[in-house]
Amino acid sequence: MLEALSLVIPREHLSDFTGNRVGLFRMMVSQSKTGQAYPEYFEDIHAHMLKIEPQRAEHIPLLHGLATLARLRDDSPQALAYYQRVLDIDAQDQVARTNVAMLGSEENH
Repeated sequence: MLEALSLVIPREHLSDFTGNRVGLFRMMVSQSKTGQAYPEYFEDIHAHMLKIEPQRAEHIPLLHGLATLARLRDDSPQALAYYQRVLDIDAQDQVARTNVAMLGSEENH
């Protein structure tokens, strides 16, 4: 997902990220100038990922990226569905297992 983000960050916004020590992704998410949970161009990335998903239905990095975007949109059920798809492909994927456990504990509270 970070590779996709790096390709679509508008050039005029690149200076916002230069020299940032907290991390590019965290800075983009936490300092959205539009007031939404993440910058508008994440919508473009999301649309592109959804477009290629049918051809790469078992591509684990793509599913992780879609799950991350779902979590950023506060769509825990969708994120959980993507993580579950990852686990259907690779039951030992620790990132997916951890996120499923966290999302499950959030639902129980």
